[in-house]
Amino acid sequence: MSEIDDSIEIFRKKLKKLKKFKGRGTELISLYIPENADRSSVMGQITEELSQSSNIKSPQTRKNVQGALRKLDTFLKNINFKIPKNGLVLFCGNVSETEGRSDIKMFPLNPIKPLKTKLYWCDSSFHLDPVEDMQKTKEVHALIVLDKREATVAILKGKSYEVVGHFTSNVAGKTRAGGQCLSPETLIQLNDGSIIPIKESHNPLQVKSFDFKNNVFTDSNIKDKWKTKKSVYKIITKYPRTEIVSSKDHLFFTAGEEIKEKSAEELKVGEFLLMPEKIEIKGKTQFLESFDCFNSYHISENGKNVLINTRKKAGISQKKLGKKTGITQTGVSVIELGKRDVRKNLIKKLCKELNIDFEKFIKTQTKANSDLVMPKKLTKELSKIIGYFVGDGSFEKERISFSEQNKELAEHYKNKVSDFFNANSSIKFRENKGCYQIRIYGKSIVKFIEKNFSEIKKARNTEIPLKILKSENDVLASFIKGFYDAEGYATSKRGIGLGINNKKMAEQLRLSLLRFGIIASLHKYDNKRNPYSDNPRFTVDISDNESLKLFSKLIGFSLKKKQEKIMALIKNRKHIRSNVRQIIVSGKKIRKIIEEQGYNLELFPKVNSFFRNERQMSKKVFNESILGYVKNKKLKTKLKKLMEIPLIPAKINKIIKSNKKTGLVDISVLNQNFIANGLIVHNSSHRFERLREEAAQDFFKRTSEKINKTFEEYGENLKGVIVGGPGITKNRFLEKEALDYRLKEKIIGVLDTSYTDESGIREMIQKSEELLRDTALMKERGLMNRFLEEIVKDGLVAYGENEVIEALKIGKAETVLLSEGIEWTAIKFKCISCNSIEELIIKDESKPKLKCSKCKSTKIEELEELEYAEFMEEKAKEGGASIKIISTETSEGEQFFKGFGGIGAFLRYK
Repeated sequence: MSEIDDSIEIFRKKLKKLKKFKGRGTELISLYIPENADRSSVMGQITEELSQSSNIKSPQTRKNVQGALRKLDTFLKNINFKIPKNGLVLFCGNVSETEGRSDIKMFPLNPIKPLKTKLYWCDSSFHLDPVEDMQKTKEVHALIVLDKREATVAILKGKSYEVVGHFTSNVAGKTRAGGQCLSPETLIQLNDGSIIPIKESHNPLQVKSFDFKNNVFTDSNIKDKWKTKKSVYKIITKYPRTEIVSSKDHLFFTAGEEIKEKSAEELKVGEFLLMPEKIEIKGKTQFLESFDCFNSYHISENGKNVLINTRKKAGISQKKLGKKTGITQTGVSVIELGKRDVRKNLIKKLCKELNIDFEKFIKTQTKANSDLVMPKKLTKELSKIIGYFVGDGSFEKERISFSEQNKELAEHYKNKVSDFFNANSSIKFRENKGCYQIRIYGKSIVKFIEKNFSEIKKARNTEIPLKILKSENDVLASFIKGFYDAEGYATSKRGIGLGINNKKMAEQLRLSLLRFGIIASLHKYDNKRNPYSDNPRFTVDISDNESLKLFSKLIGFSLKKKQEKIMALIKNRKHIRSNVRQIIVSGKKIRKIIEEQGYNLELFPKVNSFFRNERQMSKKVFNESILGYVKNKKLKTKLKKLMEIPLIPAKINKIIKSNKKTGLVDISVLNQNFIANGLIVHNSSHRFERLREEAAQDFFKRTSEKINKTFEEYGENLKGVIVGGPGITKNRFLEKEALDYRLKEKIIGVLDTSYTDESGIREMIQKSEELLRDTALMKERGLMNRFLEEIVKDGLVAYGENEVIEALKIGKAETVLLSEGIEWTAIKFKCISCNSIEELIIKDESKPKLKCSKCKSTKIEELEELEYAEFMEEKAKEGGASIKIISTETSEGEQFFKGFGGIGAFLRYK
């Protein structure tokens, strides 16, 4: 900011203080004196007003007005009526807040622009209009965020913005027009393998979606997202068990005579929803980072040359570089000669001072000083270790540890983990806990896992790491195997199970199993039998035979005993009827297809009730009892295709209604459906799209008209327009002709923002640092960032009142930083007894009795009362420094005020 800008800020702060004063009658005087004002005229008017004031009825008001006029007269005589270049404004009157008590104060104000008005005004407040106009920021930027439902318009002036318009449309959301409206915690399946809550979804992520025309899963873009509040329906299914929470008007797909769309309020217990039998994900190899997991590194020959050549090119001596990085010249020399390994933090300092990319340097020019091995990509072996760690592991400061009751499994993982990382390890049976404790030593291992698998937290908050979910199936299978080794079990009654106190992870696991065609149910238990926890328990159960076979083949257990249990389980359940993996096509439709081919239904004696739609049929029975009897190849192929549709029905077991308004999330998907909590859910109804589009266009038109009118008055002072919003809506808005062409010509940026209310404006400002680099806001933000950087590195900076004043006294301060949040007062006074002049800073509203610090006399003449900003401006000029006023309207400015007391300085030297 220029010196003019700084003067405006101090001027603005003075006006802010003057606005606060309120008189009890018309006893506050404002006197505006232009530079060329006639002395006799001004002094004569004061004399005249003093004479007229004797007519004031109220004795107290008369006394205060006369006191103020005399003070004005004395002041002008003392300065011999020498009026500054831009003129002079004097504000004077009783500013006491205590009724019946007088406190006559005068506040001289030097205008920052030439004063053209000669004015005497006596009122209950100071007349500030003429000087208010001087400090107004003329150059502005227009900020607009919008989507089809909402638009917010703001003006950026100086260091702050003002919202000047907030408009909402009548565009129907999909939740209000038969569309998607789900609980924010509902998990959706993305095309890259990620499983995330719907509240975290956004454009341009892609979800897995079902193509009903070709009966295959495909990828589909998320177009838009909204939030709303509505009463909800909780729908619970069985075979398999899952649950989903939606608004009453959310559409579901139901299986029956044909696939239909039904709203939640139309659904009935006993009907069937659709879910995927298997989800195909094309996972990718996931690369891992280990570059900063070690404490020290050996620098290669080439790396040493890079340091030496870069230092010499920059003209920095070893001594200077050592001083900047906190080591001796000898230390720098030893590093450059490669005589010892170097700590990571020191390498980072060297790279920073020499402007070398630290991460690239570590990766290409060094080798870790450790025998530990860190993989560069996620393998099956590591994935299995991570799965077991999530189940039974924990972080310690210098190691990771596992707890395991089974000795064989404990030794298996001790050897696997220590061999994989080439780490030291130990195993010990803990009598008090009844389990084996495995410890794998190496702080670098802790850092490596925390860095690459940050989703691993405390048990109830951990999620399946994204790198695992995005990997190929064999890597995911290894993770699940490790997790089941830690937490899973097999029983003759219920099949394979896994119980944890983490609902989100249990649901993620259930959905992940679908990548292998494994169908699982999610159950919730109150966990009352557990004396150590009140948290509910969530169990993932696998019970149908086909899923047990797939689990055994593709995942399995590491313990031979558990694996044998699965095989025995599969054998024992061979003839048990499955209610899980059923065909979605109705029996009547299958019957019609068979009859059209001339087949006699008597060939299928076991399935008559199915043909009458009296029961569902598993795919296994369909294959054996229908396909097994069909000889016609064309018919067999047709029926087989219907059986192999990768969808299965889930029977509605319970519907729970709630009238309580609950926060919900609405998304729009290109292909009209996606997978939520394992169910295929509808996205939006086409019949509303045309109406929504027409309403959106009308909203764009109305919004444009309001924006045109708002910014019409600014003309050339409007320096730029920035438009933002989620998705492509903002681009479509700009394509329309409704926005004034003069505004379009001033568009300097189009940005993506997550929100379209005031928080969207704040987000836009955060993202527009480069676009708004010449504004006072960004200049101040840059100043504050520089200040914080200097603080961190103990650089040329000081903060605190005493430290800054001392730096000004000795000429060390270059630029003073002062927060506008400081509302102190500085008083200059003279001791009548010894003639000494002193200064006193008052930091609260109470004013102490003035006393000479030298002779202790209380006979004091008060010379001047200043705003602290004016006082510091004088001190800065005396010390040859500039001053910057820092606002409290930005997060950085607020941090400066609250965290550093609001007083700081950049120094010329330490």
